[in-house]
Amino acid sequence: MNAKLIKYLIQILIGAGLITSGILQQMSMQTFEVRLFELLGFDWKMIPIWGRIWTGLELYTGLALILNINPKRTTTFLLALISAYALYDGIWDAFFNPNELYVIIWPFYEMSATLFLYSKLIVVLLLAAFVIYDIKTSKSTDLRWKWIKFLFPIGALCYTFIYNAFLPQDLTDLEAEFQTELTFMEINGSVKEGYEMVDPKGDQLLLFVSLSCSHCFYTTKKVATIKRKNPDLNVRLMLFSDKGVESFVNYARAENIPYSVIGGSEFIGVTEGKVPGILYVKDGEIQRQWNSKTFNYWALSFVQSLN
Repeated sequence: MNAKLIKYLIQILIGAGLITSGILQQMSMQTFEVRLFELLGFDWKMIPIWGRIWTGLELYTGLALILNINPKRTTTFLLALISAYALYDGIWDAFFNPNELYVIIWPFYEMSATLFLYSKLIVVLLLAAFVIYDIKTSKSTDLRWKWIKFLFPIGALCYTFIYNAFLPQDLTDLEAEFQTELTFMEINGSVKEGYEMVDPKGDQLLLFVSLSCSHCFYTTKKVATIKRKNPDLNVRLMLFSDKGVESFVNYARAENIPYSVIGGSEFIGVTEGKVPGILYVKDGEIQRQWNSKTFNYWALSFVQSLN
């Protein structure tokens, strides 16, 4: 078996891995977006755009490797960028926060996290070695049809944007159609005995969530990630029941967010029975209200700017 054939087999292996990675990240886009925010700390209005571009680049690079296309060594340098990102992500895995996308797609991650990290390190080294070898030995592919150079990246990006829906509406300022008639004092006054009331001073973000709601889970998860970047952010979960709150908070990694339990009528009075409901309160006055459809990337960017 000659060196060229071995190299091409490795190309196919890496290409298939990149395509799988791109598709899995698209299927778990909200989890991937949280990871990108953790790693890069971009404004939340940029996170969905960057996430879709990145998955598109992975798909393009994987296809280019399998089809042995390397226009002007574009594939080589994209692979170098992906290698750098994988190494950075691996460092976060080892020393900061594990990538929760792996927890979802790798059922034994909790049992074999160390083994998984070592395996990932081997993959990063393989990618780096391949890039170095490619820079030294390979040549740019002179394509017979020049338009193919643009077909793959444009096609991959179009696919990933279409797959993940149309973004502009999620990047604009939207308010919930339903606006509560309750005052902050009425809501705060309904906090049940034994639970802490909300401090009326300064900026407060109140998340009215149900512990069995997937939209509530992802909303809480994203806000908790923002709070880890900005510990001074005042945010609180408002619940009508705290049964099962420990597992909800643990899986959403929201241990940094306190919670209170309020009366059922007040909870309905804020959410109209549709969760999550989110209130932004400033100095005891309700300033903004969102629901699951309107608490979008613009709203997350707004929360990111508080304090």
